[in-house]
Amino acid sequence: FLVVTLSSGIIAALPGIFQNPAEVPSMLALKFPEANAFFLTYISALSGTLGGFLDMVSLIIYYVKLTLLGSTPRSIYSICYTLRDVAWGTLWPDV
Repeated sequence: FLVVTLSSGIIAALPGIFQNPAEVPSMLALKFPEANAFFLTYISALSGTLGGFLDMVSLIIYYVKLTLLGSTPRSIYSICYTLRDVAWGTLWPDV
């Protein structure tokens, strides 16, 4: 991602670099924020998606139930393979 940000900033500044090589730092300082918007948008979208896939509260509850309530093979099987109920009236997907 950092490579994409750097390369798009440099490519956007290439015409100015060849015309005025002394102004390279200031041109790159102007072009990198435009390329950085892509990077920040991608990272924020990725973190939101991963947060949805890795639901930490459910994962912690699963291991607590497995530790405290999993005393017999039948209860362990029930904890591991029983699906949660979906409250269709209250469940809204993240936008």
